[in-house]
Amino acid sequence: MRELLEPEESHLENINLNERQTVGHSSLQAKGTATYGGEEYDLAVTETGKNIRIRASSEDGVYLGSIEQDLSRDEFDSRVEEIISDADLNLAYGMEETTGYDRRV
Repeated sequence: MRELLEPEESHLENINLNERQTVGHSSLQAKGTATYGGEEYDLAVTETGKNIRIRASSEDGVYLGSIEQDLSRDEFDSRVEEIISDADLNLAYGMEETTGYDRRV
């Protein structure tokens, strides 16, 4: 009988959100970089209403996640890195390194 392997637990690390702005009337957005699973990714974080959306992308793949939390502008500026560091991200698109196989999910 085959054993099922648990997926590796990964968290966003070395989060550097160096560009922050207000988009529209109430959306807050931040861009920068982070490390996820030992790889560096471009990071985009958007807060709209009671939801924080996270997109980590590189040449090899895109990870997406979200957290339900309503933040004020001050909270977003001061705590967003802390809040998103434990977010569960899911592979949305990836390239298999050895074969070039396209793994769309």
